[in-house]
Amino acid sequence: MNRIEMLKLRLRNYPGAHEGEKWKLEKDLQKCTVREKEKMKTLGVTPEQLMAEGLNRGQVAHILYGYRHTKEA
Repeated sequence: MNRIEMLKLRLRNYPGAHEGEKWKLEKDLQKCTVREKEKMKTLGVTPEQLMAEGLNRGQVAHILYGYRHTKEA
């Protein structure tokens, strides 16, 4: 299993964007924060790779940080 597929497993418990969280639906991952881009770099992936997978900012934020705050972390 490649790195991106392993990271996408973290989406199993992603609840999706809530009302008023339009930023999470953004598909242009170049709009991610510097902190998010640095975390991607440490995980060995790029915004371009994650965009090619069809991920949005909410999914990426969950992959990078949000998964740790769920019961399945």
